Amino acid sequence: MGPQGPPQRAKSCRPSPYSPPSLPLRQLDQRFPSQTFRTLFMQELVRNGVIAPSFVVSYSHSGKDIDDTLRAADAALRAYRLALERGPERMLSGRPVKPVFRRYA
Repeated sequence: MGPQGPPQRAKSCRPSPYSPPSLPLRQLDQRFPSQTFRTLFMQELVRNGVIAPSFVVSYSHSGKDIDDTLRAADAALRAYRLALERGPERMLSGRPVKPVFRRYA
């Protein structure tokens, strides 16, 4: 912090409405990300033919790649919505993933 207080964030650094800052991996009443919901979202992406631990677009992706990813994400978000209503545990094919970086293994 400088003599004039904390640095101000530039207006150009605001997140774009077209690129969400993170995947929807929590319920509204949770303070921390839900590994169960993260697992469900990833499971549904894979079920729809996309392996995407994150969404990063590069020049190597074709229009079809992007369309396929959007279709898979749409299906995964529909499953996510059902999980919010019914509970995610009933929809998982296996156990929820654990965070890679944690205090105790």
